[in-house]
Amino acid sequence: MKNKSIYKEDLVIFGAGMVGLCLAYNLKKRYPDLSISIFEKEAYLGAHSSGRNSGVLHAGIYYEPNSLKARVCVKGRKRLIEWCKSEEIEILNCGKFIVPQETELDSNLELLQKRGFSNGAYSEIVNGDFFYKKVPDGFTSSGRALWVPSTCVLNPKKVLERLSLRLVESGVNINY
Repeated sequence: MKNKSIYKEDLVIFGAGMVGLCLAYNLKKRYPDLSISIFEKEAYLGAHSSGRNSGVLHAGIYYEPNSLKARVCVKGRKRLIEWCKSEEIEILNCGKFIVPQETELDSNLELLQKRGFSNGAYSEIVNGDFFYKKVPDGFTSSGRALWVPSTCVLNPKKVLERLSLRLVESGVNINY
């Protein structure tokens, strides 16, 4: 007698947060005939970290060059932006400033800029005039700031909703 699986699915994913949905989406894209079920313990998407984060897509300046975190951050950011554009999900291209809160922390701006360049993220050290024109109520202890124009923001709940819609359309079962 042969062993038969009692499951109909080829793959089961536990958790319908950003990681679970993206995993299912990319696997389904690569293997369209794969049967996938996702199980979520909460009553709605984004009940935890995935739906409560700020939605900032970081440029990749914080991580050690050539580290896995740096590569995932930079490549993942680009892929998510392309996907959001194709899905007509709004992206706020606002950029961000990093400012030293104490004068002795000013040299960290160069370190972050160097890391960013190594990881493929453009940034520019700007003077206080530029900073205060953009952020009139901001504060920089040294009169300088690191401007990272490629940092952007999106609504993570909209991304989760659209991902789940596309997954269901492709035959993935999402169980709450």
